[in-house]
Amino acid sequence: MKKLFESWRCYLNETPYGGYNPGLAGTLNFSQGTSRMTHKLDKKDPPDEVDTKFVVKAVVHRSGEAILLRNKKGWDLPGGHKKRNEGDKEALRREVFEETGVQIDVPTMEKIGQKGNKTFYKVEYTSDAFMQHSDEHTEITTYTLEQIQDLNEAEIDPFFKKILILGLGGEINE
Repeated sequence: MKKLFESWRCYLNETPYGGYNPGLAGTLNFSQGTSRMTHKLDKKDPPDEVDTKFVVKAVVHRSGEAILLRNKKGWDLPGGHKKRNEGDKEALRREVFEETGVQIDVPTMEKIGQKGNKTFYKVEYTSDAFMQHSDEHTEITTYTLEQIQDLNEAEIDPFFKKILILGLGGEINE
């Protein structure tokens, strides 16, 4: 039996996977008994701050009015590219705040459409913060359903217009 134990001793003293020795239950500190990463991250993996190709946009509304931003293409919805390892809710909260200065009520967020790599939501904003546009935009304002319906294709993308109408509870006349 002693010989058997001697031959297995080298295995008992090894640290598994480059981490801590697991030890016996209850004999180690809270932080021990787990393994830790001993290798570097793959250089192929981009950092989490890198934008992905996926975009989230929202009809950000309150009291029957939606926030619109003007850029060089016309009126736009708040939103933008998701970061790596970021969910839709987190991305939308971050992008809306960056572009408008407004906090949104994530529990009220509801998916209302998708087109290509863009996902559209409707969500209420809760703060009375002073709205300010980002450097990407030249103007910020709120529009009612009636005002949105009066916009022409030169002022807003037709699909964005449909999403805005749906987000504010209107009906699409096709």
